[in-house]
Amino acid sequence: MAPDLTKLTHDLREAIAAGQQAASGLPDEGTCNFDSLFISTGKGRQFGRKSKKLEAAIERSGASCFHTGSGWRKGYVISIGVPAQGYPRTKGHETARKLLESRGWQVSMWYQMD
Repeated sequence: MAPDLTKLTHDLREAIAAGQQAASGLPDEGTCNFDSLFISTGKGRQFGRKSKKLEAAIERSGASCFHTGSGWRKGYVISIGVPAQGYPRTKGHETARKLLESRGWQVSMWYQMD
């Protein structure tokens, strides 16, 4: 069964709000990073292959994304727009991930230091 992309867009909107709320007011300290949400694509995954429909559903939520297909990790790196580059960015994306997981989505984190 194909994932409900309308539900994904709705849940991502709520995850964005929760993540931005969790990050607000935190001092922008710690290592500069590119920490983001990550949705795996490929055989045996919830979303199958790279998809323009999936990408559009993510972008309709207000998040930005790009597909990476390098190495062993293939999928979408998703930024929820936390206006920080250190710990608040990590905290916001981790909060969003937890909300999405609680709604049944197979998401993980993309941790990357600058």
